[in-house]
Amino acid sequence: AALANRISSPDKLRIEITESSFLPLDVRQDSEWNTGHLPNALHIPLGKLEQNLACVSKSKPVAVYCQAGLRSAIAMSILRRAGFNNVINVQGGYNAWIGTKSSLAGSVC
Repeated sequence: AALANRISSPDKLRIEITESSFLPLDVRQDSEWNTGHLPNALHIPLGKLEQNLACVSKSKPVAVYCQAGLRSAIAMSILRRAGFNNVINVQGGYNAWIGTKSSLAGSVC
């Protein structure tokens, strides 16, 4: 089933990243990324997403997040138009995730 309209809380996402192999996609600016991000996240700022869609794998569901939720909603729309059906928006964005001491491992496209 497609996940395109689903919103996930950070608590649910922690489980989903582990159990379902979700790809966290960070659409924040470089300065925000450098302050911290979700474990194993891919970083593509929202303004560069359309030009870098090839960097986002369609082989597993994508969990899109920004700082608070607005940019990730826009990113979800871009991804859906590009044929990504398994996409969720992380409710509350990175602000909601900050309470955890997550790894800074990730990749930049």
